[in-house]
Amino acid sequence: MGRKMKNYGFCEEVKAFLKVKKPSTCRIYKIGLDKFRDYYRGKYGKDKTVADFLNAVSEDMKKPTLEQKRIAETEFNGFIKHLENLSTEKTDLKTSANTIRLYLAAVQNLLKYWHITVSFRFVDLPKAVAKRVNHKHEWELEEVQEFFNKATNYRDKALTICIFQSGLGVAEICSLNYGDVKYELEKGMLPLCLKLNRKKTQVEFRSFLGADAVKYLKLYLKTRSSLTRDSPLFTKLGSKERMTECGIDATFRRIALTCDFIKQRYPDWVEYQLEKLKKDTKETEKNNHGKGIYNPARPHSLRAAFRSRLTGKVDPSLIESWMGHELSGNAQAYINKPTSEHRDLYGQFEFLLAIERTSQDELSKATPEGQKFSKLNEKVKTLEETITHLSQDLTSQKKLMEHFSKMVQIDEGFLREAYEKTLRKQQLERQQQTEEEQKILKQKT
Repeated sequence: MGRKMKNYGFCEEVKAFLKVKKPSTCRIYKIGLDKFRDYYRGKYGKDKTVADFLNAVSEDMKKPTLEQKRIAETEFNGFIKHLENLSTEKTDLKTSANTIRLYLAAVQNLLKYWHITVSFRFVDLPKAVAKRVNHKHEWELEEVQEFFNKATNYRDKALTICIFQSGLGVAEICSLNYGDVKYELEKGMLPLCLKLNRKKTQVEFRSFLGADAVKYLKLYLKTRSSLTRDSPLFTKLGSKERMTECGIDATFRRIALTCDFIKQRYPDWVEYQLEKLKKDTKETEKNNHGKGIYNPARPHSLRAAFRSRLTGKVDPSLIESWMGHELSGNAQAYINKPTSEHRDLYGQFEFLLAIERTSQDELSKATPEGQKFSKLNEKVKTLEETITHLSQDLTSQKKLMEHFSKMVQIDEGFLREAYEKTLRKQQLERQQQTEEEQKILKQKT
């Protein structure tokens, strides 16, 4: 079961305004306008609506300048104080200055939609706070490999490589069903094409999974049973329930804490996470003071790595298209190609995203010619290894011969020296014997 969306029950004036906003902006504005309505009803009565506020501001601005009560600015300031004293729903933390400014912008834009312009110049807006720097890791291919290897099950391995090779966001990954991959997966088509609709922008787009992603996706799906077209592609471990965005974030956080490159590059984040696991309290987050609570190796960083790995090699419009970004009319016309052409283009540059094999490697093995080539290639590799071993053996034998040669030279020199020494000794002994014989003869005579 997915998370149930709140029914705000806005008046028609607010609904008309929200219809012209992008889904991502609309989600934030709904929260802000809902809180403003709560504030306004708490002040003037439960039967009041945001439309009553719009009418009151409009009527006030029609009056002569000196008779105006500046209702908009008055309510803005009252709303700010209301928010400053309002705790968030999930924690006891106060509403941040940046959030207050965002909610005020929602009300201001609603007024502007109805041709009522109100400036914040005379409103006591809280000063915006610079966002804490939360590092997003810039991945090397070897680091993706390490992160992938640290995953302890096929689901997490497939999840990691699917995000990296497709550039999909977490929301799109969570929304995938088996039916989205079934046909091409069973046909063995590579790279595998995904035809999706991005939730954030409502843009229809195509992306691809390379050979590595397909391989581990197949291995993961073998651990599942009773798959139907509507089955979630990624589920909670040991369950048929769809994996959530929070679940994916938690999975990536757990894997990141085991990676050496994360420990070396982001020791503050690792320390904070380990401390949080020990204490399991909100105080750690409150007192963090700039260390950064976001995982530098979060899923979105792999989505960013998809773009950075292809940038400079693939046309920027194609990259943005594969990531589900909204394109201008001219760019959209440029990338309006058949799926087969997109597949070929992705396949040409898949090596930039591959940690084991590419689709071209796999496809070359699938055809008779490819199988012959593969066998020939294996024979060539075997011969190369044999030649290398023989070369190493020859080198070893040469070194051994040189060693024996030196030994022989040493032995020859030693023998010559010993012979000459013996010869000198014998000559000396004969000379001494001769001298003694001569002495004896002299004595006799």
